[in-house]
Amino acid sequence: MTLLGAMQTIPSGTSVYLTVSLEAGRLYRLEDDESGTQAQFTPR
Repeated sequence: MTLLGAMQTIPSGTSVYLTVSLEAGRLYRLEDDESGTQAQFTPR
């Protein structure tokens, strides 16, 4: 997922919540380019 807009900068010491709808059975991958961390998952 690429977040364009308001989610780019989150001030230190604050929290941001994002609600997304994911399709069951589809493979998704999350990636943090800065740290190189990534994860894949498939919702049931």
